[in-house]
Amino acid sequence: MNYFFMGQQCEKLYLYRRARNAFRYKNGYNATKIGNATDNNIIYGKDIDEWNTDVLGNEVQSILENKKTYLLFYHHNRGIEGGLTVLRKYGTLTEVMNVYDTPLYYFERTR
Repeated sequence: MNYFFMGQQCEKLYLYRRARNAFRYKNGYNATKIGNATDNNIIYGKDIDEWNTDVLGNEVQSILENKKTYLLFYHHNRGIEGGLTVLRKYGTLTEVMNVYDTPLYYFERTR
C-alpha cells in the first residue's frame, strides 16, 4: 500500500476496523503515527456497523474532532455511505484513490 499521507501536524489517519490488520502488517504492529508527525496521528476504528447509518456516532465523531483526516476503508461490504453522508454535512470529502476496493478519502472539516 502506498499512501499520499503527508503527516502534517494537523492531519490524522482514520483506519476502518477491517483496514487495521493490513495497515499494521505493512507499517508495524505498534505504529501510532504515520508520515512526519511527531505525535500520535492514527485513529483506529472500532465499529464497522456505525458506518451503515446516517447518524453522528462515536466513529464519525472521532473524525470530526480533527480539522483534516484521511480515511482508509477496506472490505466495506456492509456499507459506508451513511457515515460518509454525515461527514459531508460537516466538510469536504474527497476520494483520493481506490485500489482493489480499498478507498482512501480525505476529509476537511469546514464547520
